Amino acid sequence: MFNKKYKYISTRFICLVLVLLTAFTLCVGASGEVYLGGFPFGLKMDTEGVFVADVTDFDSTIGRVSPARDADVKAGDVILSVNGKKTDSVEEVSQLISDSKGKRLTLEIKRGGETFTRNLVPVLTRDKSGYKSGMWIKDATAGIGTVTYISEDKQSFGGLGHGICDRATLELLPLRDGTVHRAVINSVVKGNSDQPGELRGSVEEEASGTLLKNTEMGVFGKFGVLSQELKKITVADKDEIKTGKCIIYTCLDGEKPMGYEGEIVRILDKTAKTKNFIVKLTDPKALEKAGGIVQGMSGSPIVQNGKLVGAVTHVLMRDQTSGYGIFIENMLAEAEK
Repeated sequence: MFNKKYKYISTRFICLVLVLLTAFTLCVGASGEVYLGGFPFGLKMDTEGVFVADVTDFDSTIGRVSPARDADVKAGDVILSVNGKKTDSVEEVSQLISDSKGKRLTLEIKRGGETFTRNLVPVLTRDKSGYKSGMWIKDATAGIGTVTYISEDKQSFGGLGHGICDRATLELLPLRDGTVHRAVINSVVKGNSDQPGELRGSVEEEASGTLLKNTEMGVFGKFGVLSQELKKITVADKDEIKTGKCIIYTCLDGEKPMGYEGEIVRILDKTAKTKNFIVKLTDPKALEKAGGIVQGMSGSPIVQNGKLVGAVTHVLMRDQTSGYGIFIENMLAEAEK
C-alpha cells in the first residue's frame, strides 16, 4: 500500500513527465521527426518599446553634455514609455524630446528583468537647432538567415540558432512583432581576418509568415504556405552527437539548400544553452565560393549519421572555415517554452 504523501508526489511526477512528453510531441511530432530546413529567409522585426543602441555626448549651449548618461540611461536599455505614454517608435521618442523645451521627461525603462523610471532633461544643441538627449535609438531591424527546421504541421519553424541582437551592445532585441519573408541568395562576399563574409540576397516584400519569438537559441515563428520541397528527418539526442564527419545544409545561390561536407571537431559543453560544439566546413566547392562560414548561414542545419543534430550559429574569426553549433535539442526545447 502506498503512503498518501508519496502517492501524491508520484502522481505529480507522472503528470510532469506527460506534460514534457506532450510538449516534445507537439514540436517534433509523434515520430520524433521534423522537416529539414537549409533554405534562406528574410525577417523584419519591430522591437518592444524603443531600444537604446548607444549613449553619446554632444555640443550644447552649456558645453559638452550627455543628458541620457546623466539620467543613468545605458546602451541596451528599452524605453517603454515617456511621461506615462507608451512608446514603440523612434519618431515618437524623438518628437517628445524635441518638444520638451528642456523640461524633465520621465522614462520608464526595462533593463534585463528589471523595470524602473529615470528622469531625463534634454538640452539645447550649441547651434540651437533643437533639444537632444544623447541617445541613439532604434525600433526595428531586418536581415537574412537560414531556416533550421520546420515542424510536422509544415508551418512552425526555427532558425538562426542564435538571437537577433544589437551589433553594438550584443543585447537581445525585445520582439514586439515581426514578419518572415521569402528570400533568394544573389551573391556571397568572402570574409577576411577583420570581417566575416556575408550572404547577400533579395527579400520578397510580401510576408510569408510571422515571427513569434526572438531568443538566445534562435528565432521561431510560423509560415503560411511553403513552396519549398520538404524532407523529413529524425531529430538526434545531444548524447548521440560525436566528433566526426557531418553534412551542413545551406544555400549559397538561389533558394534551394545543398548539402556540404563538414566535420564536428569538438564538443564543448552539453549543458550550455548555445555554443555547444565546433563545426568546420570542409567541402571544396563551398570553400571556393564562400571561403568558409559567413553571415546569413546562421541556422544552417547540421546532419550526422542521417539525423539532425544542430545548427551553425557563429563563425570563428580566427578560422573562418569553422564556427559554433547549437544542439537541435536546445532549439526545440526553447521553441516549446
